[in-house]
Amino acid sequence: MSAQPEIADLVLADLAQRKKMGIAKYSRPLTAWTIEKPLWEMYEELLDACIYARAAIERLGQGKA
Repeated sequence: MSAQPEIADLVLADLAQRKKMGIAKYSRPLTAWTIEKPLWEMYEELLDACIYARAAIERLGQGKA
């Protein structure tokens, strides 16, 4: 059996990549004061995540039995 990466390490790598992309796009890192409405933006992102999750469920045929 081959060694598999730890999920936390994959998430950390993803976060590092997102930070690089954000700095490239906005010319500064995200701080508590560089985002206007953090709770609303998080809510919108979670709504998007629900859409992506439901699409994956449909694609994989893993809906409710």
